[in-house]
Amino acid sequence: PKLIVGARLALSDSAVEWVALPADLAAYSRLSRLLSIGKRRAAKGDCRLDRADLAEWGAGLVLIALPPDVLAPDALAPDPGSGEPALADIAAMARRFPGCVFLGAAPRYDGRDQRRFDRLAALAQRAGLAMVAVGDVLMHRAARRPLADVLTCLREGCTIDTIGLRRLANGERRLKSGAEMARLFHRYPAALRRSVEIADRCAFRLDDLRHQYPHEDRDGEPAQARLERLSRAGMVWRYPDGPSPKIAARMEKELTLIAELGYAPYFL
Repeated sequence: PKLIVGARLALSDSAVEWVALPADLAAYSRLSRLLSIGKRRAAKGDCRLDRADLAEWGAGLVLIALPPDVLAPDALAPDPGSGEPALADIAAMARRFPGCVFLGAAPRYDGRDQRRFDRLAALAQRAGLAMVAVGDVLMHRAARRPLADVLTCLREGCTIDTIGLRRLANGERRLKSGAEMARLFHRYPAALRRSVEIADRCAFRLDDLRHQYPHEDRDGEPAQARLERLSRAGMVWRYPDGPSPKIAARMEKELTLIAELGYAPYFL
């Protein structure tokens, strides 16, 4: 399994939501900045972003558009808040970031998904975009559905007794096997293959965030060797008659751990 870091963005001036996936460390930095801007602009616990923010900070992100349900009445009608249709929002973002914008197709498990995918495929063609299969996952397995409902309560500020229609209707919004996804998108295999291509494109890893300490080599002596030399000299100063076996073993264990993590410059 591969962890792909990203965020789902609900913009204040558009009905289209966006899945934003950083392709590299620089893109992750911009996504973090974007979220910080939205957090500072809104009340605690909220985030307020608009299309202009995403256009300014979206470089290097893979952007998957999630429009309103295309089977809902007037799904692609002009958004009252902006006066522009959802399709125009998607097309504008595609022009801003060519080759980085896709149209997401997510099942809703209401018996109309194949018709929904047909409509989304037509929308993608109108926008000049490729369609990509999206799982719209909230949990790793169906047994976590009660926990997902609790998290919904925390987000919405309600109790489990008053959650109402916000409760998940079923346990389908879970991670699915390749075979399950292939059955769901059997008429659109290219959309499924494209999801794998996007996953391969997202090379950012959380390990990339590892702190880079200042260079602490002295006279050709590596930082780890210097730390070990100074530590053992300090041990002689601290315990003139020699440390106990327990103390000596603890120091060696800690030096080994520091070497494994590459933290020697921090202690120098």
